[in-house]
Amino acid sequence: MSSFAYGFYYNITYNFGTLTQQEINANALKIRDLLRPLGWTDNAIAGLLANIQSEGIFNPGQCEYSYQQTPASNYEPWIPYGIGLCQWTGNPPPASNPYPNLLMEYSHDAGTVWYDGSLQCSLIDTGNSYFINRNHSDYVFPYSFSEFKAWTGSPYESACGWLYNYERPAGIDDDGPIAQSTRETRGQRGLSWYEYITSHPYVPTIDPKLLVTLIANRRKPTKGVIIK
Repeated sequence: MSSFAYGFYYNITYNFGTLTQQEINANALKIRDLLRPLGWTDNAIAGLLANIQSEGIFNPGQCEYSYQQTPASNYEPWIPYGIGLCQWTGNPPPASNPYPNLLMEYSHDAGTVWYDGSLQCSLIDTGNSYFINRNHSDYVFPYSFSEFKAWTGSPYESACGWLYNYERPAGIDDDGPIAQSTRETRGQRGLSWYEYITSHPYVPTIDPKLLVTLIANRRKPTKGVIIK
C-alpha cells in the first residue's frame, strides 16, 4: 500500500509497479502543477514525464531495481544506485571521480528526506546541475536548460532532449537498436503525456479555432497514460 506525503504517492522500494494507475496520474499532475509556475511549458513537462515513466516510474521513493538492495530511507551520501523520480546516482570512493548522490545531498542540504517528491521537483528545476548540451549523430538537442524549460516545440523532441541531455542512460550514445528504441519509446510517451496534461493532442502550430475543435472532440483521459 502506498504512502502519501509531500503531495505525492510513494513507496520506498526497488520493486516495480508499486503505484496504482490512479496514483501515477495524480503524481504526474502534481509534477505539472509544481513546474508550471516555475516557467516550464507543458511541452517541456511532457518530455520530462516521458522520462520519469521509464526512470522512477512516478514513484519518488523508487530505488534502482538492478541492485535489489534494502532501499535507503535516511541520509546515505554515497549511495551508488539510482533513486527518485529521475534515478539520481552517486559515484562513491575509491572511484577516480567520486561524487555524492545528487538527490541525497540536495535533500540533506534542504533538511528533508530524499523521497520528498516536491523537493525532487525543485531539484529538477535547478537543471543546470546535470543538464548538458549534447550533439548526437542522429539526434541533436543543442539547447540550454533554460531553453528546454521554455520549449514550445514537439513533446517528442523534449522527451529525447531530456533523455540525452539529463538522464543519459548507458548505451544511449552508440545509436544501436536499443538506443533507437529508447528514443522512440520516450518520444511517443512525450506526445501521450502532453495530451493527458493538456486534454488535447499536440499540434505543431495550433490555430485557436482548431484548438477549440480538438478540446471539444478529445478522448477524455480518464485513465491517463497507461504504464506498461
